Amino acid sequence: MRKTLLIGVCVVALFSCKKKEDLPEAPVITFDSISETEVVQFDNQVTIRIRFKDSDGDIGEHNPDINTLEVKDARLSNYDGYHVPPMTPNLEQLQIEGTITVQLGALFLLGSGNQEVTSFSIRLYDRKGNRSNEIVTPEVIIKKTP
Repeated sequence: MRKTLLIGVCVVALFSCKKKEDLPEAPVITFDSISETEVVQFDNQVTIRIRFKDSDGDIGEHNPDINTLEVKDARLSNYDGYHVPPMTPNLEQLQIEGTITVQLGALFLLGSGNQEVTSFSIRLYDRKGNRSNEIVTPEVIIKKTP
């Protein structure tokens, strides 16, 4: 009876142990909001808000010349870089989550038409160089005049 009880306790203990959830090393981002989906060129600024999660809190840099957030206008081929300050005190390694707000410069038409439609692709890098997933905003209409 003791052996059966001991074996039963071992089996229950073995199956009740859960492996700690494996969190990705790279940050994970999700779209939260966009301030405008229709703007007049040179007049309105668009603000994009994203949510992030990071397993070790190594998001952001002290050096303002280091850009860790990239935003690409779908009409263009290159990303624009944005500085993100450190998200943890004293660069501690903590599991963190929060929001980042990006204010884009005034948008303008690239062609000669009266309006253009674009969206923005966004990705985030941590201090180790791990790149997050890429998210895409809803479309934004840029008009020549109101």
